[in-house]
Amino acid sequence: MEIADAKETILSLDAMLSEKMKKYIHYRSMRNFVLHFDEIKNPAAKENISRIFSEYIEDLRVNNYDFEGEASYTLARNYIFVISKYYKEYSNFMAYLRVSVILLFGFTGDSLLYLTNIPDRILHIPIVTICFFIYYLFVRIVKEPRGRVFGIFY
Repeated sequence: MEIADAKETILSLDAMLSEKMKKYIHYRSMRNFVLHFDEIKNPAAKENISRIFSEYIEDLRVNNYDFEGEASYTLARNYIFVISKYYKEYSNFMAYLRVSVILLFGFTGDSLLYLTNIPDRILHIPIVTICFFIYYLFVRIVKEPRGRVFGIFY
């Protein structure tokens, strides 16, 4: 499948699927990838990405666009995470993290720092959580409006 056909097929899913279905097939991530495909300058990378788009579309059709739970994670693992490596390198894409993930990792990291007594010198400021929120704000303010983000259930 040519990239123009893949782009047309993926963009046509917007009108065809419900919001829930789009969430589970990671539509917004794939839409961002096809919209920025021309920015990839490496011919080998373009060929691999085009092949992955074709496999992704075929997988969607075979499963009748119905992915939930583990099937959705498998879809992300097989396609989103593979393609994202190219886009992070060639097109400055960044991962989108949900606030719940930021709080979980931030709280865990700050708890570990607290238990090791490292932050005694810095008055127990939640450094890890603050760093994650700065990342989140950067992605939301700078990257998301430009369509340079990807993520699970994004």
